[in-house]
Amino acid sequence: MKYVLITPAHNEEAFIQKTLDSMVAQTVLPERWVIVDDGSTDRTAEIVESYAWSAVHNGWIGALPEKCARLMRD
Repeated sequence: MKYVLITPAHNEEAFIQKTLDSMVAQTVLPERWVIVDDGSTDRTAEIVESYAWSAVHNGWIGALPEKCARLMRD
């Protein structure tokens, strides 16, 4: 099964690491996972970007910064 996952995140610093770890542990991974930072004022974007750029995940996780998400909404 092939699928793409899009996840919005807003001020999820306390929970985003657990979400990332849980998704990576699934038996059927998405072809691409895009996590959209929706204007977080905490470390959410930093945590996601660090995780996404990790060589372990082979580039299937992408972080979309808030400014890009805002352009898509406008």
